[in-house]
Amino acid sequence: MTKDLEHRYAQVVETARHDIEFAFALSERLVVDYADQARSWYARAYVNRRMKKFGAAIVDVERAIRIEPNQPRGYNTAGEIQIYAGNFASAVKYLSVVIDQEDMVYRDRFVNEALIYRAFALMRLGEFTSALADLSSVELSGPVWLGALYTKEDLVLECESALRQKSGGSGS
Repeated sequence: MTKDLEHRYAQVVETARHDIEFAFALSERLVVDYADQARSWYARAYVNRRMKKFGAAIVDVERAIRIEPNQPRGYNTAGEIQIYAGNFASAVKYLSVVIDQEDMVYRDRFVNEALIYRAFALMRLGEFTSALADLSSVELSGPVWLGALYTKEDLVLECESALRQKSGGSGS
């Protein structure tokens, strides 16, 4: 990755915080200039996600995944976008790639994020036992943003409460 690409990627992300339309124009130029670099597609996906254009964001991330199929970042990003879009089953599929494919490059940097996001998606699908299994493997020291701030403990308590309600027990 070139310094120019990295600089322009950072510019897109920073600009998206205060001028989303201009950030989109910058990201469009980036994918033209660096169509063969996954980072450019992540930049445009980020802007599309911020604009709530989830379908377009997924198309961009899929392009990045085709460029770097053994990199976990794309699968995590796609899973996160699918969560924001409310497509929880699709999110689980993307995130499972990172969790299940142990030979991915830099997997160790992304697996906790994949586990917490997949647990959240599984919870939204009503699969609380599977979510708890993921959460038991997560090493997370602080809160994570999933449409709101959650800690690992928040998610575990939500799962346990839902399982108690399903079994008809009060837990007291």
